[in-house]
Amino acid sequence: MDAFIAMIEGFSNILIPIFALFGIGGIVSGFRLGSIVRGSGAWKTTDAQLVEARLITIESKARVGVARVKIGENYQVAVRYAYKVDGREYVGDRIKVGKHAADVGTRSEGEKQAKKLRAASKLTVYYDPKNPEMAALQLGGDNSLILGNLIIGVIMLFAALAMLVYFKPYPFLN
Repeated sequence: MDAFIAMIEGFSNILIPIFALFGIGGIVSGFRLGSIVRGSGAWKTTDAQLVEARLITIESKARVGVARVKIGENYQVAVRYAYKVDGREYVGDRIKVGKHAADVGTRSEGEKQAKKLRAASKLTVYYDPKNPEMAALQLGGDNSLILGNLIIGVIMLFAALAMLVYFKPYPFLN
């Protein structure tokens, strides 16, 4: 353990700014995404044509010895749609703000949602009038993504501060 702490201390003058930058980035990203989600209530709507709706299967694996073993599957519905704003055509792929695919519980539920999207003659898309490239099929966003960015940012900043106090790698801090 002492060797590990000595190694961290040796790299602390590099790790502290890296941790601080990632921390600030996470916090800024969380607040920015939160601001976009809150502002999406004022977005305008337009009609869209579905380009693609498909089910994505994500396998979860774990390492058992030297082998990787499948332990489960998660499913998401991904979409692409085309829409026009002021005569200009855009292609979007967001289900919600900050979320490119919709998590679904089971394969059959995902297939049902993808089929429902494919059967729709037209879709309603919400878009940001200030930035029409930013669009989504549903208003709102994923609060867990916002919260996750904020939490990781705070943890990284706290780690940078702890290293700064513990190792005192910069002479002007002594």
